[in-house]
Amino acid sequence: MAASPTVIPIVHTSADYRSPLRLNDRVRIEVTVERLSQRSFTLGYRVHARDRLAAEARTVHVAVDRSEGGATRLPESLAAALAERVADEGRSG
Repeated sequence: MAASPTVIPIVHTSADYRSPLRLNDRVRIEVTVERLSQRSFTLGYRVHARDRLAAEARTVHVAVDRSEGGATRLPESLAAALAERVADEGRSG
């Protein structure tokens, strides 16, 4: 199988810790598509444990053309899947 012409690295991350996690805690992680554009998207994460918010995080991903090394459009299938899940307040062109 040939390698995809597009890679999608994480170009930015941030996290805010709200409360401690303990060994053996059961955690629930909510992932949302906060922002979507033609070349990038932002995912938001909320980590819950013991009915409390333990952390919030964000990652920004950019589509990069493997051969040219510059930003390119997201693959159509990925963009469509993300568009189905984008948070209403995060929609962008």
